[in-house]
Amino acid sequence: MENVDYPGRWKRCRAFMEAQDIDLLALTPGPNMTYMTGFLETPGERLLTALFPRDGEPRMVVPALYEEQVHREGWIGDVRAWKDGDDQAAFLLEQMSDAAGLVNVALDTRMWARFVLMFHRALPGALLQDAEGLMQELRIVKGPEEISILRRAHEATDRAMAAVVESLEEGQVERDVANTIRNALMAAGADAASFRPIAASGPNGSQPHYRFGDRVLRRGDAVVLDFGGMFAGYYTDVTRTVFLGKADDTQRKVYELVKEANERAVDAARAGTPAEEVDREARRVITDGGYGDHFIHRTGHGIGLEVHEEPYIVEGSKRPLEEGMAFSVEPGIYLPDRFGVRIENIVLVEDGRARRLDRYPRDLQVISS
Repeated sequence: MENVDYPGRWKRCRAFMEAQDIDLLALTPGPNMTYMTGFLETPGERLLTALFPRDGEPRMVVPALYEEQVHREGWIGDVRAWKDGDDQAAFLLEQMSDAAGLVNVALDTRMWARFVLMFHRALPGALLQDAEGLMQELRIVKGPEEISILRRAHEATDRAMAAVVESLEEGQVERDVANTIRNALMAAGADAASFRPIAASGPNGSQPHYRFGDRVLRRGDAVVLDFGGMFAGYYTDVTRTVFLGKADDTQRKVYELVKEANERAVDAARAGTPAEEVDREARRVITDGGYGDHFIHRTGHGIGLEVHEEPYIVEGSKRPLEEGMAFSVEPGIYLPDRFGVRIENIVLVEDGRARRLDRYPRDLQVISS
């Protein structure tokens, strides 16, 4: 990412490490490494790690084929490369020769077991722990450059949603709708889809994480569209439910309840409010409307370098919301073998209250074909 103060992130990270008495942080390819180094890559079989010693300067241990790329995309100058055919474990041991005496070492929660074992051998006597808590604290509040990316990304996702809804018609197959979603995301500028899209029609919509199949869309169907894209390493995730040709009284009642739950939850999402209170507000609306047993998942999840991250908007999460937190508000009602309705916004806590990043309309839509 451009205009990111990575040394500033390292300074914040070091302060957290000191507070938690962590001597060394070791990250592997994934969102945490991207956040701390600017280098974006997926995990692989080769040892690739960023090392952040509390009392030293960061360095990276990389396969030789990544050396130039790491220098170009990242900010860490000390890059130590090994070649295919080298003994990876021995190379790591050599790089850790100055780490004798380290006690508390935090390893990336996504580190493969084979690499965890390498660190175990390279750091005999050290206490290895999960770095998740440390990294969550660093990433849970978004900085200005992250917020800028998320805003642009959701504007693009709105355009994709508009294109998908406009293309819907009776006789389509869910699988074709999913392909339209992927194409619309690419046309809007996404680097990839956030996840396999959901195009759930009719009774399939009662399964919150149904994806798509070969069912033909029919008049009177509720169609749940849930998708997002990756933009510059950051993810979007939005859901709308539309109706084909007509919506009966039950469908309209359910839709309006979900819409009200969404609106009340967004209104409740204010700086200082515990995350669980937002979940309770959405759930209260749906329960009072007689469908409490059919709201079967949490109200939301954080979003950023991952589709699902802290904060989670769920009962039991007492963490107060803060300025700069970004998360979904996505209540739903699911009637088995009949239909489902979900409306999902991504919101940002800004100036004390939640503001929607995606703006595609939430009013009930009946699509004529």
